[in-house]
Amino acid sequence: MVQQLSSGAGADPALPIDQRPLVVVVEDNRTNARLTSTILQAAGYQAAVAYDGDEGLRLVKQLLPALVILDLQMPGMDGLTLAKHLKADPHTASLPLVVLTAHAMDEHRERAMAAGCTCFITKPIRYQQFVADIAQVLEQHPSLGVPQA
Repeated sequence: MVQQLSSGAGADPALPIDQRPLVVVVEDNRTNARLTSTILQAAGYQAAVAYDGDEGLRLVKQLLPALVILDLQMPGMDGLTLAKHLKADPHTASLPLVVLTAHAMDEHRERAMAAGCTCFITKPIRYQQFVADIAQVLEQHPSLGVPQA
């Protein structure tokens, strides 16, 4: 069981689990993937994890989540290549893509945005800011993940 953390943002934890926005996390580092998915679940989201770009591409196409969080540097298909594949597919092109990476240089941010990413977050995760950023992205794409009243 995941402990509910108070954040002031995030999905409504009172919603039944199957009505909470689904976020796919694509991260090759298993510790980082678990941390990210635990934070998302504590904030009221559903989370599914893929440990490389190829698995992430398959999972996103299968689940069509509300949002995808991806790392830039992964073995095999990296995050930028994954973003380009998702943006090129009409079924996934409108999904918001959030980069979560240790690469904080402006050139990494620029390349991610050029590949179609919506938001760029650097590690380490700052819980409240991370949850607020995810909520803001989903609010900007309401048909994709924020339940309508």
